[in-house]
Amino acid sequence: NDSGFPLSTKKFFNLTEIGVLVGNPDNKKDAPFIFHSSLNYNFDKKFSAGFGLGVEFLNETYMPVTLNVMYRLKNSKISPFVMLQGGYEIPIDGSRITYNKVIPQDFLWNSYWTGNSPEKLDAKGGFLFNPSIGLLLHLNSNIGLNMSVGYRYNRLNYSADKDYKLDVDYNRLMFKLGITIY
Repeated sequence: NDSGFPLSTKKFFNLTEIGVLVGNPDNKKDAPFIFHSSLNYNFDKKFSAGFGLGVEFLNETYMPVTLNVMYRLKNSKISPFVMLQGGYEIPIDGSRITYNKVIPQDFLWNSYWTGNSPEKLDAKGGFLFNPSIGLLLHLNSNIGLNMSVGYRYNRLNYSADKDYKLDVDYNRLMFKLGITIY
């Protein structure tokens, strides 16, 4: 603890963050926007855990439901931390992905005769995993600002007619800014 700086002794705190997922140029969205808010419980001065909800704009709009653990390396005005989040992405709007059934290139007219036109996939959601590191700057004992960088892995699942299934993996760098309220 920095001399004369009072840290919060409250057990619960809220961590709200906005950010982007930067990475794979093969995906339609180069840097999707993310928003996340979590309610956390301080088990001691350095270790906390909680659950959160958010919104993410990948190919579809998703609501991530997460569990997270945070460990602060120091208990001072500027506290470095490591965090691990894991959870599930729930789709909250319709799928924007279509696929074409496999058609031989020399039979372009085949879709007219057989009805093999692009089909819409149903978004089913998927798993997410997010380790990160960051800094928490306490402005006073009730509020702080934070920034973090990390790795985000998502596996999103889709399905269509005739038992067709598709998994789409996101491997992204994550940058977030946030506010912590005790």
